[in-house]
Amino acid sequence: MNSNSFLKQEVNELKANKNKSWHLLQSDIEKTINLTDEANLLPISRLIAEAKTIFVFGTDWGERNTAELFVRNFIAVGIYMTIIPSVTELRWVSQKVQKEDLIIIISYSGEGKDVTEISQLLKLKK
Repeated sequence: MNSNSFLKQEVNELKANKNKSWHLLQSDIEKTINLTDEANLLPISRLIAEAKTIFVFGTDWGERNTAELFVRNFIAVGIYMTIIPSVTELRWVSQKVQKEDLIIIISYSGEGKDVTEISQLLKLKK
């Protein structure tokens, strides 16, 4: 195989991978929209509107980015939230949180020993 045909093959593979990635992203977006349509957002909307203080925690890098965008979008409508930067601070907040406060934990997997443990403690406080 000469270098020219090798390069063509590489370009074709890159295009195929790009198309596959694009279709996966598009599918994920469609699934998210469908889930949002199916979900009853009224209870969480009510909790957000009635909370005295709102804390938001993202369990990992992607979730923290989501938390930042989430908080940013609420600033636009005059609802202010505090981002919790790490599990250590989440532990501190969970010890001091009051009944009228709200902690939103964003986790794509729903797993993680520390967060699961803290979530259980928060459930016991309600």
